Amino acid sequence: MAYGHEHFIDAERAGNESTFFNYACSANCVEEEWAVVGVYRIGILAQREITAGEELAFNYGRGYNLRSCRCTTCAK
Repeated sequence: MAYGHEHFIDAERAGNESTFFNYACSANCVEEEWAVVGVYRIGILAQREITAGEELAFNYGRGYNLRSCRCTTCAK
């Protein structure tokens, strides 16, 4: 996942909690970039109240190449 022009998340070598976030055109989360003691971090923040068991999703951005979107908004 690219973030800005200089930073990206490489899930090929290691995974973390970010592997549980999915893509959605109508996302319930948003990402923010922070510099913490000179180290860049990406925070995922809720845009609204998220209910227990609800999928966590954010929009990957215009550069994300989807052949056909299958998010819950588009699937309706």
